[in-house]
Amino acid sequence: MRRRPSVYRVLLPLVLCLGADALRADELPPTDPRAGVRVLAGPDSVLYYAPNRWGTLKLSLTNSRDDAVELLCSTYFEGDDTLQYGRKVWLPPRSRFETSHLLRAPKDRAPDQQFWELRTLVLDPRQTQETLGQQAEGELQSRTSLRVTGRAPVTVLLGRNEPGSAGKAISSYELVLTARYQQDLAENFVYQLGEVCPSTEEAYDAVDQIVIADDRLLHDPAGLTAVRRWLHGGGRLWVMLDRVSPRLCEALLGDESSCRVVDRLGLTEVAFESRQHGGRSTPSVDYEDPVEFVRVVADGMDVAWSVNGWPAVLWQNFGQGQLVLTTISGDALVRPRTAADIPRHRDGSRQTAYMAETVLSELSTQFFVTKSKFPISQASSAAHVNEQVGYAIPSRSLIVGWLTGFLATLCGMGLWLTRRGRLEWFAIGAVAAAVVVGGALVGAGHATRQAVPPTTAVLQFVRPIVGTNDVQISGTVGVFSPHSGVAQISGTDGGWVMPDADGTSGAARRLVWTDFGRWQWELLPQSPGLHTAAFQEAITTSVSSRATASLDERGVVGRWSLPEGLRPGDGAIVTPTGRIGIEFFPDGRFTAAAEQVLARDQFFLARVLTDEQHRRTRLLSEQFSVRDNFVTRPMLVFWTERWDSGLRFQEPSRQTGSALVALPIVLARPPVGSEFVLPAPLLPYRETFGPDQPTPVGFYDYRIGKWLERYQPMSTWLQFHVPASLLPLKPLSARMVLQVSGPVGKLSVAGQHGDRVAPIHTWLDPVGTLSWTIDQPELLSLSPNGDFKLRIAAGDPDRPELTAHQSADISHVSFWQIESLTLELRARATE
Repeated sequence: MRRRPSVYRVLLPLVLCLGADALRADELPPTDPRAGVRVLAGPDSVLYYAPNRWGTLKLSLTNSRDDAVELLCSTYFEGDDTLQYGRKVWLPPRSRFETSHLLRAPKDRAPDQQFWELRTLVLDPRQTQETLGQQAEGELQSRTSLRVTGRAPVTVLLGRNEPGSAGKAISSYELVLTARYQQDLAENFVYQLGEVCPSTEEAYDAVDQIVIADDRLLHDPAGLTAVRRWLHGGGRLWVMLDRVSPRLCEALLGDESSCRVVDRLGLTEVAFESRQHGGRSTPSVDYEDPVEFVRVVADGMDVAWSVNGWPAVLWQNFGQGQLVLTTISGDALVRPRTAADIPRHRDGSRQTAYMAETVLSELSTQFFVTKSKFPISQASSAAHVNEQVGYAIPSRSLIVGWLTGFLATLCGMGLWLTRRGRLEWFAIGAVAAAVVVGGALVGAGHATRQAVPPTTAVLQFVRPIVGTNDVQISGTVGVFSPHSGVAQISGTDGGWVMPDADGTSGAARRLVWTDFGRWQWELLPQSPGLHTAAFQEAITTSVSSRATASLDERGVVGRWSLPEGLRPGDGAIVTPTGRIGIEFFPDGRFTAAAEQVLARDQFFLARVLTDEQHRRTRLLSEQFSVRDNFVTRPMLVFWTERWDSGLRFQEPSRQTGSALVALPIVLARPPVGSEFVLPAPLLPYRETFGPDQPTPVGFYDYRIGKWLERYQPMSTWLQFHVPASLLPLKPLSARMVLQVSGPVGKLSVAGQHGDRVAPIHTWLDPVGTLSWTIDQPELLSLSPNGDFKLRIAAGDPDRPELTAHQSADISHVSFWQIESLTLELRARATE
C-alpha cells in the first residue's frame, strides 16, 4: 500500500526554497534602488589629470527598471577610500543618463606612474550606515583608470577634423602638432572633436594651453565662460583668427576685446616683420595658392610680427593668463619637410610632414609653458585667518596661580605630616591635590573655550574679470567650533572647498554634487578647535566691477564701481614696477598723487597702522616678495568687506573676514592739449641695446625688478615704455630718482640724440638717494611704440682702488649696487 507523503516532506523543499530566496533578498532586496542599475565611469574629454589638481569624471548610468530610482555614485582613488567624490542622480524608468562631477587627483605619484586607479560604487542614499567593503562585481561598482600627466605641458585643441580643408594645405591638428614638436613635446596633447566643451573651469585645471580653431564656443555659453575663467586664472589661449569668427574674441573677452577685423584677403607673397628684437624680418616667400590673411586693428595688444604693416601675431595679457592671436593661415607658418631636414629623433618620431618657420618657432617657445600658479600661498592666508578668529586660552596668571597654590599645598602638607609623624600619607595627599588642580585647569580651559562662540573667518582674494560680470574668488576659511560633530560646508553656485586633513585621519568624508553647481560635504568630522580650508569659486555679479582712470597735473584720477554694499578701503595702485598710494571718496572717485609712490615695504598711505593693517601688510609683503605674473598691468588693489557668494559654512556662527580685491585699471587718455604727469610706477623699463652697446649686458633683471651687485664699472641702456592708451604725447621733462649703496665712485645718466650719446648729468662719489630733472625734451622723444632710451653708467674706471683692495697677503673686492631707479614723466597730450 502506498504511503501518503508526509506533510513535512512537502513543506520542507518549499521552506528551503523560500529561505534561499530570502537570503538572496537580504543581499539585494527587490526594493533596493540599485537593482537593475548599471554604472560606467571614465575620464572626461580633457583626458589628462595632474597631481593635486581638479578634473572631471564622466558617469554613464543605465536604469533597466520600470520605476524611477535615486542613487549616489561615490568614487575614490584606490589606496585611499576615506576621501570620496560623489554625485546624486535621479533616473527615470528605462533610461540612460550621462553626467559628470569634479574630483581632485592625489598630491603624490610615483616617478614612473602613468595611471591612477579609481573605483566607483553605487550606494543607496537612504541608508544611514554605509559599507564600502567588497561587493559583487558588475552592476554595483565600476573600475577605471585616469591618465597621469607627464612633465610636458598639456595642450587641448578645439578644432574640426579637417585634413587640409577649406583650401588650406595644413590642418589645425598638424599645425599645433608641428609647433609642439618644435619644442620636443610629444605627449599630453588632446584633440577635442566634440560639440560640447566642459562647463566649469576646474575641468581645465590640468590644462596649460588651449588652441581654438573653430566656432563651437559661440554656441556653447557654459563652455565659453569656462574657457574665459580658465584663461583669466593663468592659462594660455591661442585663437587662430583665420579659422574662427571675429565674434568669438568679442564673446570671449567682453569689453576687453580690442581686435576689430577690417577684411580678409589672399596673399601670394608673405614676408614677416618683427616689432621686437630690433625690427628684424624674414625672407619673402611666394605661394602658388593664396594664403588667407585677416587684416585687423588691435588697440592695446602687443604686436610681435606683422605682414605688410598689419598685425600677424598679437599677444595680450588677460588676468593672469595670456592670449595670442594669429591672423594668417598656418600655411605661412610652416614649410613642407624635405629630405635635407635632419630628424630630431633617429626613429622619425616627433615630427610631421612640415617644418616650423621662424615665426611659429618663436611663438611655440613663448606659448608652450606651464600654467601659472595661484599667487597667494595657503600658509600665508591660513595664518591670516587664524588671527581673525581670536579664540582664547586660560590666562597666564590663572595657570601660574593654580600651580603656585599646588606647590604651596604640597609644601604645607609635607611639613604638617612630618610633625604629625604620618609622612606615609603624603603620597595620597599629593595625588589628591594634583587631581583637584588638574581638574580645575581642565575646567578653566573648557570654560574659556565655551566662552568663544562658533566663528567663521574668511580671507577672500577677489579678481573681477574686466569687461564681464564674472568674478573669480579664492582664499582660505578658518572655522572655529567649541564642540565636535559633523562639519557643514556646502555650495550653491559651483566652486569647491577642500578642508585640511587634520583630525580626519581614517574617517570617510565625501564631496557630493546634487545638481549643477550645487554640492555639499558629507560625513566630514569636525573636532573642537580651529580648522582651515582652501576654497575657490567663480560667480556672476549683477553689476560689472570696474576701475577707470586718467592723468592730470598731479597724478592719477579715476572712478571705481563695485557691487552694492561694498566699499574700498586700504589700497594702492599696483604695477609690475611699483605702487602708488590712493585715496578713496564715497562718491566713487579715487586719486593717487605722483609724489605718493610707496616704498618697497609700504602698502598704505597711513603712517600709524592698526592691528588689522599690520596683518594685511604682513600678508601683502609675503605676496609681493616674489614677483610673478600676478600683476601684468596697472591694478587697483584694495580691501573690502567679504563678498557674498554661494559658499556656506557652519551656521549659526559669528561671521568675520575681509576680501583683497585686484581690479585692473582701464587707463584713458587725457584731453588733447592738457599737461599731465605720468607717475614712475606707470612707466616701466627694461634693458635694451643702444648706439654704443649692441646687446643688453644683464645689469638689471626686470623679471624680479632688481639691479645686480657689481664691483667693476658697468653701463646699460634702459628702454622706458609709455602705455599705448596715452599715445600720442609730447614729453616735456622727466624727474629721475636713484638710490645707491657701496663705493660706486661715479654715476652718470645719458640720453640718445639721433645716433650719438648725449650726456645729461654725472655724480661723483654718490651716496644714498639722488635725483635729477631732465629738461631736454629732445632726449625724451618717443618711438612709434611709445619708447625712449636712457643710459646708466656706474663705477669709476680711473679709481679701481675703490672696489679692489689688495695687501701683501690678501685681496678682496667691495660691491656696490643701484638699489632702485624711478622716472616720472611730464608730458602734453597731442592730436
